[in-house]
Amino acid sequence: MSVTSSAPPVTGRDFLKAALRAERRPLFGSAVLFSLHQFGEALVPVIVGATISQAIDGGTVRDIIFWLGVLGADFLFLSVSFRLAARTNKRTQQVIEHRIRMWLTDRLVASGATTEHLPGDLLTRASSDAMRIGVFARDFARSLAAGAVIVFATVLLLRSSVLLAAVVVIGTVILLLAERVIARRVTRRSAAEQEQQARAATLAQDLLKGLRVLKGINATAPAAADYRRVSNQAVQASIHAMSAEATLAAAGALLSGLYLVVIAAIGGWLALTGHLSVGALIAALGLARFLVDPMQTVSEAASVYGRAVASAERVAALDTDGGFSRAEPAPRVQSRGTYADRCLTAPPHLTVENLPLGDNATYLLTASFERGCTGIVCDDPAVCARLMRILAGDELPSGGRLDGRPLVNFHDATLLPGTIQENLEAVAADPAIIDRAARAAYVDEVVASTPDGAATYVGEQGERLSGGQRQRVSLARALAADRPVLVLHDPTTAVDSATEDHIADGVTRLRQHQLTVVITTSPAWLARCDRVVHLGAHDCRIDRHESLLQTQDYALAVMR
Repeated sequence: MSVTSSAPPVTGRDFLKAALRAERRPLFGSAVLFSLHQFGEALVPVIVGATISQAIDGGTVRDIIFWLGVLGADFLFLSVSFRLAARTNKRTQQVIEHRIRMWLTDRLVASGATTEHLPGDLLTRASSDAMRIGVFARDFARSLAAGAVIVFATVLLLRSSVLLAAVVVIGTVILLLAERVIARRVTRRSAAEQEQQARAATLAQDLLKGLRVLKGINATAPAAADYRRVSNQAVQASIHAMSAEATLAAAGALLSGLYLVVIAAIGGWLALTGHLSVGALIAALGLARFLVDPMQTVSEAASVYGRAVASAERVAALDTDGGFSRAEPAPRVQSRGTYADRCLTAPPHLTVENLPLGDNATYLLTASFERGCTGIVCDDPAVCARLMRILAGDELPSGGRLDGRPLVNFHDATLLPGTIQENLEAVAADPAIIDRAARAAYVDEVVASTPDGAATYVGEQGERLSGGQRQRVSLARALAADRPVLVLHDPTTAVDSATEDHIADGVTRLRQHQLTVVITTSPAWLARCDRVVHLGAHDCRIDRHESLLQTQDYALAVMR
């Protein structure tokens, strides 16, 4: 686990390009299909104009029927093209969003989320920010098709009138330049909106977690007022962002309307002066009217791009080493080699070098552990808490090095909604592994004492079980994961001494060929450890439990 990174920061635009590049084939495939659909629509007024010209110029019924048949074939062509394009386009959007979420999940699990990235903020990045990037990918293909059909329609207009074609080109350039200027405002407001939403989500999660404490100290009213304030700020930020988008849409509609009026005026003048036939005039006006939609698509893409860049900036803040940007296109939605897979194949070892502990970093911890059971005893509970956060990846140390991929199981680990069996099967599919883990953690006694056995519903966060039952199910789940390195934090504080002794014996026997680190002051666990690390007030000692008991500060720590 690296403490620092020297890679240059990844920008939102770089991240956005990497996301599109990962799915470039289906993305450009949908763009081609959308272009074919748009070409078919652009040909509709041309075919109608040709049909009317045939009728006016004395064409036969057979000629008119022929052009009507061409028109029907064109509608069939553009309908099929749109169906295929929409399906490919939507799937590409979903795959890109999924890829970002899975990369973000692997990233957080592998290297840990620092304290500045709170759960609510991370949830916003993985949900709405990933969705905005996916929406941009969807609209990117549509915008490419819209740009292609604008060129195609301009070529068709050149056949009728150079003047009309010039007006179309100039009007398109003016429209796009104006939209680009306004899009910058949308980008700034969109970033502010996402930040405010993340703050509101984070605060809501914190309030829910501490709701009982707030009720106990009669502080629910101030907490609710604080949440209303943050929520109102998020609402105002959303209103400002939507206002900027509305301004962009209004400007696009106004410019598109003026553009259409100019086209109609010039086309009418050319027809009155004899430079255009009636059929050509109908085709030109139809093309001009048709071009409003693809031009609007291009203009709206600027707004979507602005929001996507703002979201990509937030997600890219977690790509500290450019890993996402360098990645090859991922397989579609099938499983990949994950952090969990790498953990299962890693050797059982854990090494720390010059790891500063304590508020004042009075000493640096250096130790290396292989197979067996290692106990850690801290005189200061704050040191234990910080060590757990560092081992879990929730906090990056201020210095030193940590080598190893431990699975960390906190003493208050949350159970998943569902049954006891489903909690264990969430990390292991082998019934034999689950059975051994359940027996080692004494969960078989929990199963036997509940009416529905392993099918007992644990409730939200395990609320239907007692504290000791929750701890045993949580411990069994960690054991069922069968990781080479497992860190346990006070795994049996809520069980009686006899059960604790039974569990400590079962766990050490089960994991004798793997590495288990137990952060505890329980003699039942420490007596079974191959080595014990005592993190005192000013130094660190490593020895057997029996030998460390001869020192006064260690004896006080484990006997209090």
